[in-house]
Amino acid sequence: MDLIVTTLKKEKNNFHNQVLEMRKEVEQAETVRVCIEEILQGDRELTQVKKQELELQKYSHETACIKWHCKNEVFSAQEYIRANCEYPGAWDGEIERIEEI
Repeated sequence: MDLIVTTLKKEKNNFHNQVLEMRKEVEQAETVRVCIEEILQGDRELTQVKKQELELQKYSHETACIKWHCKNEVFSAQEYIRANCEYPGAWDGEIERIEEI
């Protein structure tokens, strides 16, 4: 009888350990799933940014340059659009002067 009880206790412990291992695997799988969802969401956001960037490029000439006089910086139109499309949060701009060369 003692042998049966000992064997059953060992099996119980074995099953308990298997359940704990399964829980760890489920937690790891959930972590991976969340990570994949975050990557996919980032891809969707990048795709949207790229679409906005391409749309804005329609409104600028390929040789245009943007001058930020307050910071003494000069950008090509494409650099300016890319920087602003990748900037986090909302942004807007105002054309203060157009010079034709």
